[in-house]
Amino acid sequence: MIVTYAPPALLYHYTSADGVLGILGRREMYASDLRFLNDARELTFARDVVVARLRQAADELEAHPDDDIGRVEARVNLMRNCSYEADRVSEWLQIFVACFCEKGDLLSQWRGYGQTAGYALGFDRAALENSIGESATLRKVVYGDAAAPQLTEMTETIIAHPPMAHAGSRGMLLAEHGVVPMVVHVKDSAFEEEREWRLATTRYVHDGGPGNDAVRHRGGRLGITPYVSVGFDRAALREVRIGPGPHPGLRRDGLKSFLASNGYEDVDVTLSAVATTFR
Repeated sequence: MIVTYAPPALLYHYTSADGVLGILGRREMYASDLRFLNDARELTFARDVVVARLRQAADELEAHPDDDIGRVEARVNLMRNCSYEADRVSEWLQIFVACFCEKGDLLSQWRGYGQTAGYALGFDRAALENSIGESATLRKVVYGDAAAPQLTEMTETIIAHPPMAHAGSRGMLLAEHGVVPMVVHVKDSAFEEEREWRLATTRYVHDGGPGNDAVRHRGGRLGITPYVSVGFDRAALREVRIGPGPHPGLRRDGLKSFLASNGYEDVDVTLSAVATTFR
């Protein structure tokens, strides 16, 4: 029997009361610098695999050249430059992500993000993807060994890339547009329960100044945390689930008042089913 995966209709973003006020009040999703998330290996987990394979392939080609594939020196330089830029990507590229979950009432998420007064914002996946346009990407996270075929295919595509002039700049482009979009959506299998999707966007480290794309800052678990805002349409919000905690009726009334005041229509307000078991 062939099992196919159907993308979920709704994706949930867990947050606090202050997060609800900021995100829905400004109609902006906050994407935080990847380095400041909970898992210290967020970027390095898959990137190190790709970098090691590119370096190995460069060494093998240099030791056993095959002129039929293309000019050996140019291809070796391209692979080495791509692996070098990918390995030091945090020095020249800031990666920002906002996290979503396929499940809207997950106890581990309430504990990790909602504390005792959390909310899960339920967004229509297709509507959210359409509203962010080309400013960001929204993709499902792949966990552990399940990511191996995708990583292998992407790496082999780079290895087979035709030789190009300016191997340095081309290697950086391959790292930015080939390696980064893949590895940012791969995580350790220990996090598989989250069934996470990620909204991801990037900024060059030396780009500064005010504007809609400017990097902003807020307080976080690791101190001052860089983030960027990605706008969305009001219609993308379909549900807000109130997490475990005291006075659920009052929290529901306050939430409904806020939604009405900010023009959110046809949004379901629901209560967590695990409220009585939450500690």
